[in-house]
Amino acid sequence: MGDSVSSLFHKYYNGEWEAPGIGGQASETFPGVTGETDGDFQITWSAYRHRFIAMVDNSQYIAYGESLDGTYWPPMQVLVGKNPQIPVYGYANAVGLGDDPGVLGATFYSYYTVFPNGQSWNPAALKRLTITIAASVSGIVPSSWQGGGLPSR
Repeated sequence: MGDSVSSLFHKYYNGEWEAPGIGGQASETFPGVTGETDGDFQITWSAYRHRFIAMVDNSQYIAYGESLDGTYWPPMQVLVGKNPQIPVYGYANAVGLGDDPGVLGATFYSYYTVFPNGQSWNPAALKRLTITIAASVSGIVPSSWQGGGLPSR
C-alpha cells in the first residue's frame, strides 16, 4: 500500500480521529460502559430518540445504551443477566417495528439466544425483549421492557 491509501484511514485515539490507520494507536470507544470491556455490540439509529442505540451482550448479560454522537457512550443499563454463571446470553440485537427494521422507534424488539445450561446449542432458545423508550432528556434508559419467547402462531 502506498502512502496515499494509508493516509485515507484514521483511527479513533484519545478523543480524536487522527491516529494513522496502519500502525497507529486506538482508543476503546466503549470504556467501562457496563463494567466489562468485552462483548458484542450492535449499533442502530433511533429516529424516535435522535441518537444511536447500542445493544450489547457478553454471554453474562444484555445491556442497552444511548449516544448522541456514536463515539461517547455513558454507562449502559443491564436488561437481562446481571452476571449469572448460567444461563448464557448471546446474539442480542435491536429490530425496529416500522418499514425499515434498522431504524428504531419508541418501541422495538431485541431478539437474543439463551443457553439455559450455559453451553452448547442443545437446548437453546430464541427469546425476545420488547423495549419501550421514554423520550425525556433526563434519562437514557428504557422506560419498560418485557421478556419472553417468540409469539405463538
